Amino acid sequence: MYLTYYGLNREAFQITPDPSFLYMSSSHKEALGAIIYGVEKRKGFVSIIGEVGVGKTTILRAFLEGHSDSNQKTVYIFNPVVSYRALLTAIFKGLDIVPAAADEVEMVNQLHEVLVENYKTGGTVVLIIDEAQNMPITTLENLRMLSNLETATEKLLQVVLVGQPELERLLEQPELRQFQQRIALRAKICPLTEKESMAFILHRIAVASTPRNPVFTSKALQLIARKGKGIPRRINILCDNALITGFGRQLTPVPVSVVKEILVDIDGTSSLPLWKWGLVAGFVLLLGFGVLFYWKTFNFQLNSGVVQNVSHEVPGTFSESRNATVISQQEGEQLGNTTRSDNSLDETPLGQLPSHIRQESFTDDVTVVAENSQSVKSGVSVSEQTNSEDSKIPVLVNRQEASVSSSPRFPQSIQTQSVHRSSSREGEDASVHHSKAISLPSEQSSMVKRFVQHGESLSQIASETYGSASLEYIEWVKRHNPHIVNPDMILPGQYIALPEYPKVTDSQ
Repeated sequence: MYLTYYGLNREAFQITPDPSFLYMSSSHKEALGAIIYGVEKRKGFVSIIGEVGVGKTTILRAFLEGHSDSNQKTVYIFNPVVSYRALLTAIFKGLDIVPAAADEVEMVNQLHEVLVENYKTGGTVVLIIDEAQNMPITTLENLRMLSNLETATEKLLQVVLVGQPELERLLEQPELRQFQQRIALRAKICPLTEKESMAFILHRIAVASTPRNPVFTSKALQLIARKGKGIPRRINILCDNALITGFGRQLTPVPVSVVKEILVDIDGTSSLPLWKWGLVAGFVLLLGFGVLFYWKTFNFQLNSGVVQNVSHEVPGTFSESRNATVISQQEGEQLGNTTRSDNSLDETPLGQLPSHIRQESFTDDVTVVAENSQSVKSGVSVSEQTNSEDSKIPVLVNRQEASVSSSPRFPQSIQTQSVHRSSSREGEDASVHHSKAISLPSEQSSMVKRFVQHGESLSQIASETYGSASLEYIEWVKRHNPHIVNPDMILPGQYIALPEYPKVTDSQ
C-alpha cells in the first residue's frame, strides 16, 4: 500500500522470519556459528536460547538455506508437544523411512541402521526442534537415548534445540541432568542495543528499496529504536504501523509525532515525558489541597455564629436538653443590673420554663408574674407559682424592661404582662394592667439556636416557634439563616437561628 510512496520494492518490516532480511548482531552471529560448527563437527546436541521475537527462527531458516548441502537431511519439528513414539514417527517420516515395527525399541534399532548407512556415504542427519521448552520431560529424557547412536568418534544424529529462556530452566531440573551434560554447544541471542536497533531498521530499508530520501526522520528513528526494546519483531511492528499512518497523512519522511501516536495505539500508554507527568501529579495534589482548605474554611464560617452566641450565654445551670436557650448580650447586661432583694433568682434552669409564660412590655414600675400565679412579693425580682414543683417559674425583673429568652421546647407562649404593684406589701394579689404588646427588634431581642433533628422540616420548626407555618415566618427564618437555600431540605445536626418575629398585636 505504501511501497511506491516511500520508494520500497517490497515490504521491509514483515514479521515472518525472512532470512534475506537477517541482521547479524554479535549474538546472532554467535548463534548461527554454533549451529554450523556443531553440525559440521558432529557434536551431537546444540542449544540456542533467546527471548520471544529476537530472531531464533530466522537464524534457523538462514542456516537451512545458506549452510546445508545435498548430503544433509533435516527433520524440522515445530510442534514439540509430542510423546517419544510420536517423535520417532516424525523422524521416520522426515527421512522417508517406513517403520518395520510399532515397538519403540525396534524403531530405534531400525533408525540406527539408517544413520550408519547415511554416515558411510558422507551424509549428515540433523534434527531441529523449535520451541523446545514445550517438550515434555519424558520425551526429552528418551531423546537423550538417541545420542547413543554414534560411531567410535562421532555422533550419527545432530540435534539442535531452540527455545526461550524457559528451556534453560527446564534443563536444570535434576531428572534432566544427564541430558544437560550431553549438550556440547550453547549460544544465547540477546536483544539489540539502541544503536543496533537503528542499524537494523536502516538495514531492512536498504534491502527493500533503492537509494532515495530517508523514510524516517532521525528523531522518529531514535524513538522507534528506544521503544522497540531491542526486539526485532516489535521493531518491525512499530515501523510498519508508522509507515501506514504516515502514508495515510501523506507525510514523508515519517515524523516523530506519528511514531508517538502509534505507540499510544499499540501500547495503550502516552509517551509524555516524566517531567510532564510530574506537573500533572502536582496540579492534582494542589487542587486536592485547595478543595480541602475551602471545605474546612466553609465549615468554620458555618459554625462561627454558634461559637459567638455561646460566648454570651448567661452563667448558670442549663437544662440537659440538646436545645439550650441562648440569651443575648444586652439581656445579660440587663440581668446584671437588675435590683435584687435578699431572695435571689430561683435556680430553676431556663430550659425548664413552662410553655405558658408570655413576654410583653412593662410599665415603668414592673414586676413579672406568671399566668395563674397566686401572689407577687413586693420588691422581689422573682415570682414563683407554688402550686406544684414542676410549675416553678423563674421571672426576671428590670424596672425599665424585661426580656425572657424562649426555647424551642416552649415556643409561642412566653409573654410578659404589664402590671402595677398594689399598695399592699403582703398577701394581696397584684393588679394587672394590660397594655399594647410590642416585640423587640430582632437585633436586640433574644436569639435562639437549636439543632435540627432527623425528620424535622422548616415548616414544622416555624410552627413550633411562632405558632404558624405561614410563608412570612419561613422567610423570616431563612433571612437569618443564609445557609438554608431550600426550606424543604435542612440537614439534621445543623444549627438554625430562631429570632423573635417583630409584630404588633392589640391585647385586651
